[in-house]
Amino acid sequence: MDVVILLARAVWILYLILSYWWIVWKVALLISIFYMFLEAVTCITGGLLSSRKDDFRYAIYLPVISLVYRPLHDLIRLIGYLKELCGAKAEW
Repeated sequence: MDVVILLARAVWILYLILSYWWIVWKVALLISIFYMFLEAVTCITGGLLSSRKDDFRYAIYLPVISLVYRPLHDLIRLIGYLKELCGAKAEW
């Protein structure tokens, strides 16, 4: 299921860029705000439900995680899945 979601999101982002090229910066800004909101909800929920309240200080890394780390991690996973589907051997 993870492969399907990663491929669907990659196709969706490519479609948005190709279809709305004249407002691509607005679309990117909207997507970034949406991802930041989702990360904030996740962080706040985790902070409220966790017994380790001292980990909540890592919330300052929220913009870096949602704007840099997660898309990069998704891209690496997508490349790995595509290589596996093409028959390439996984290696480090």
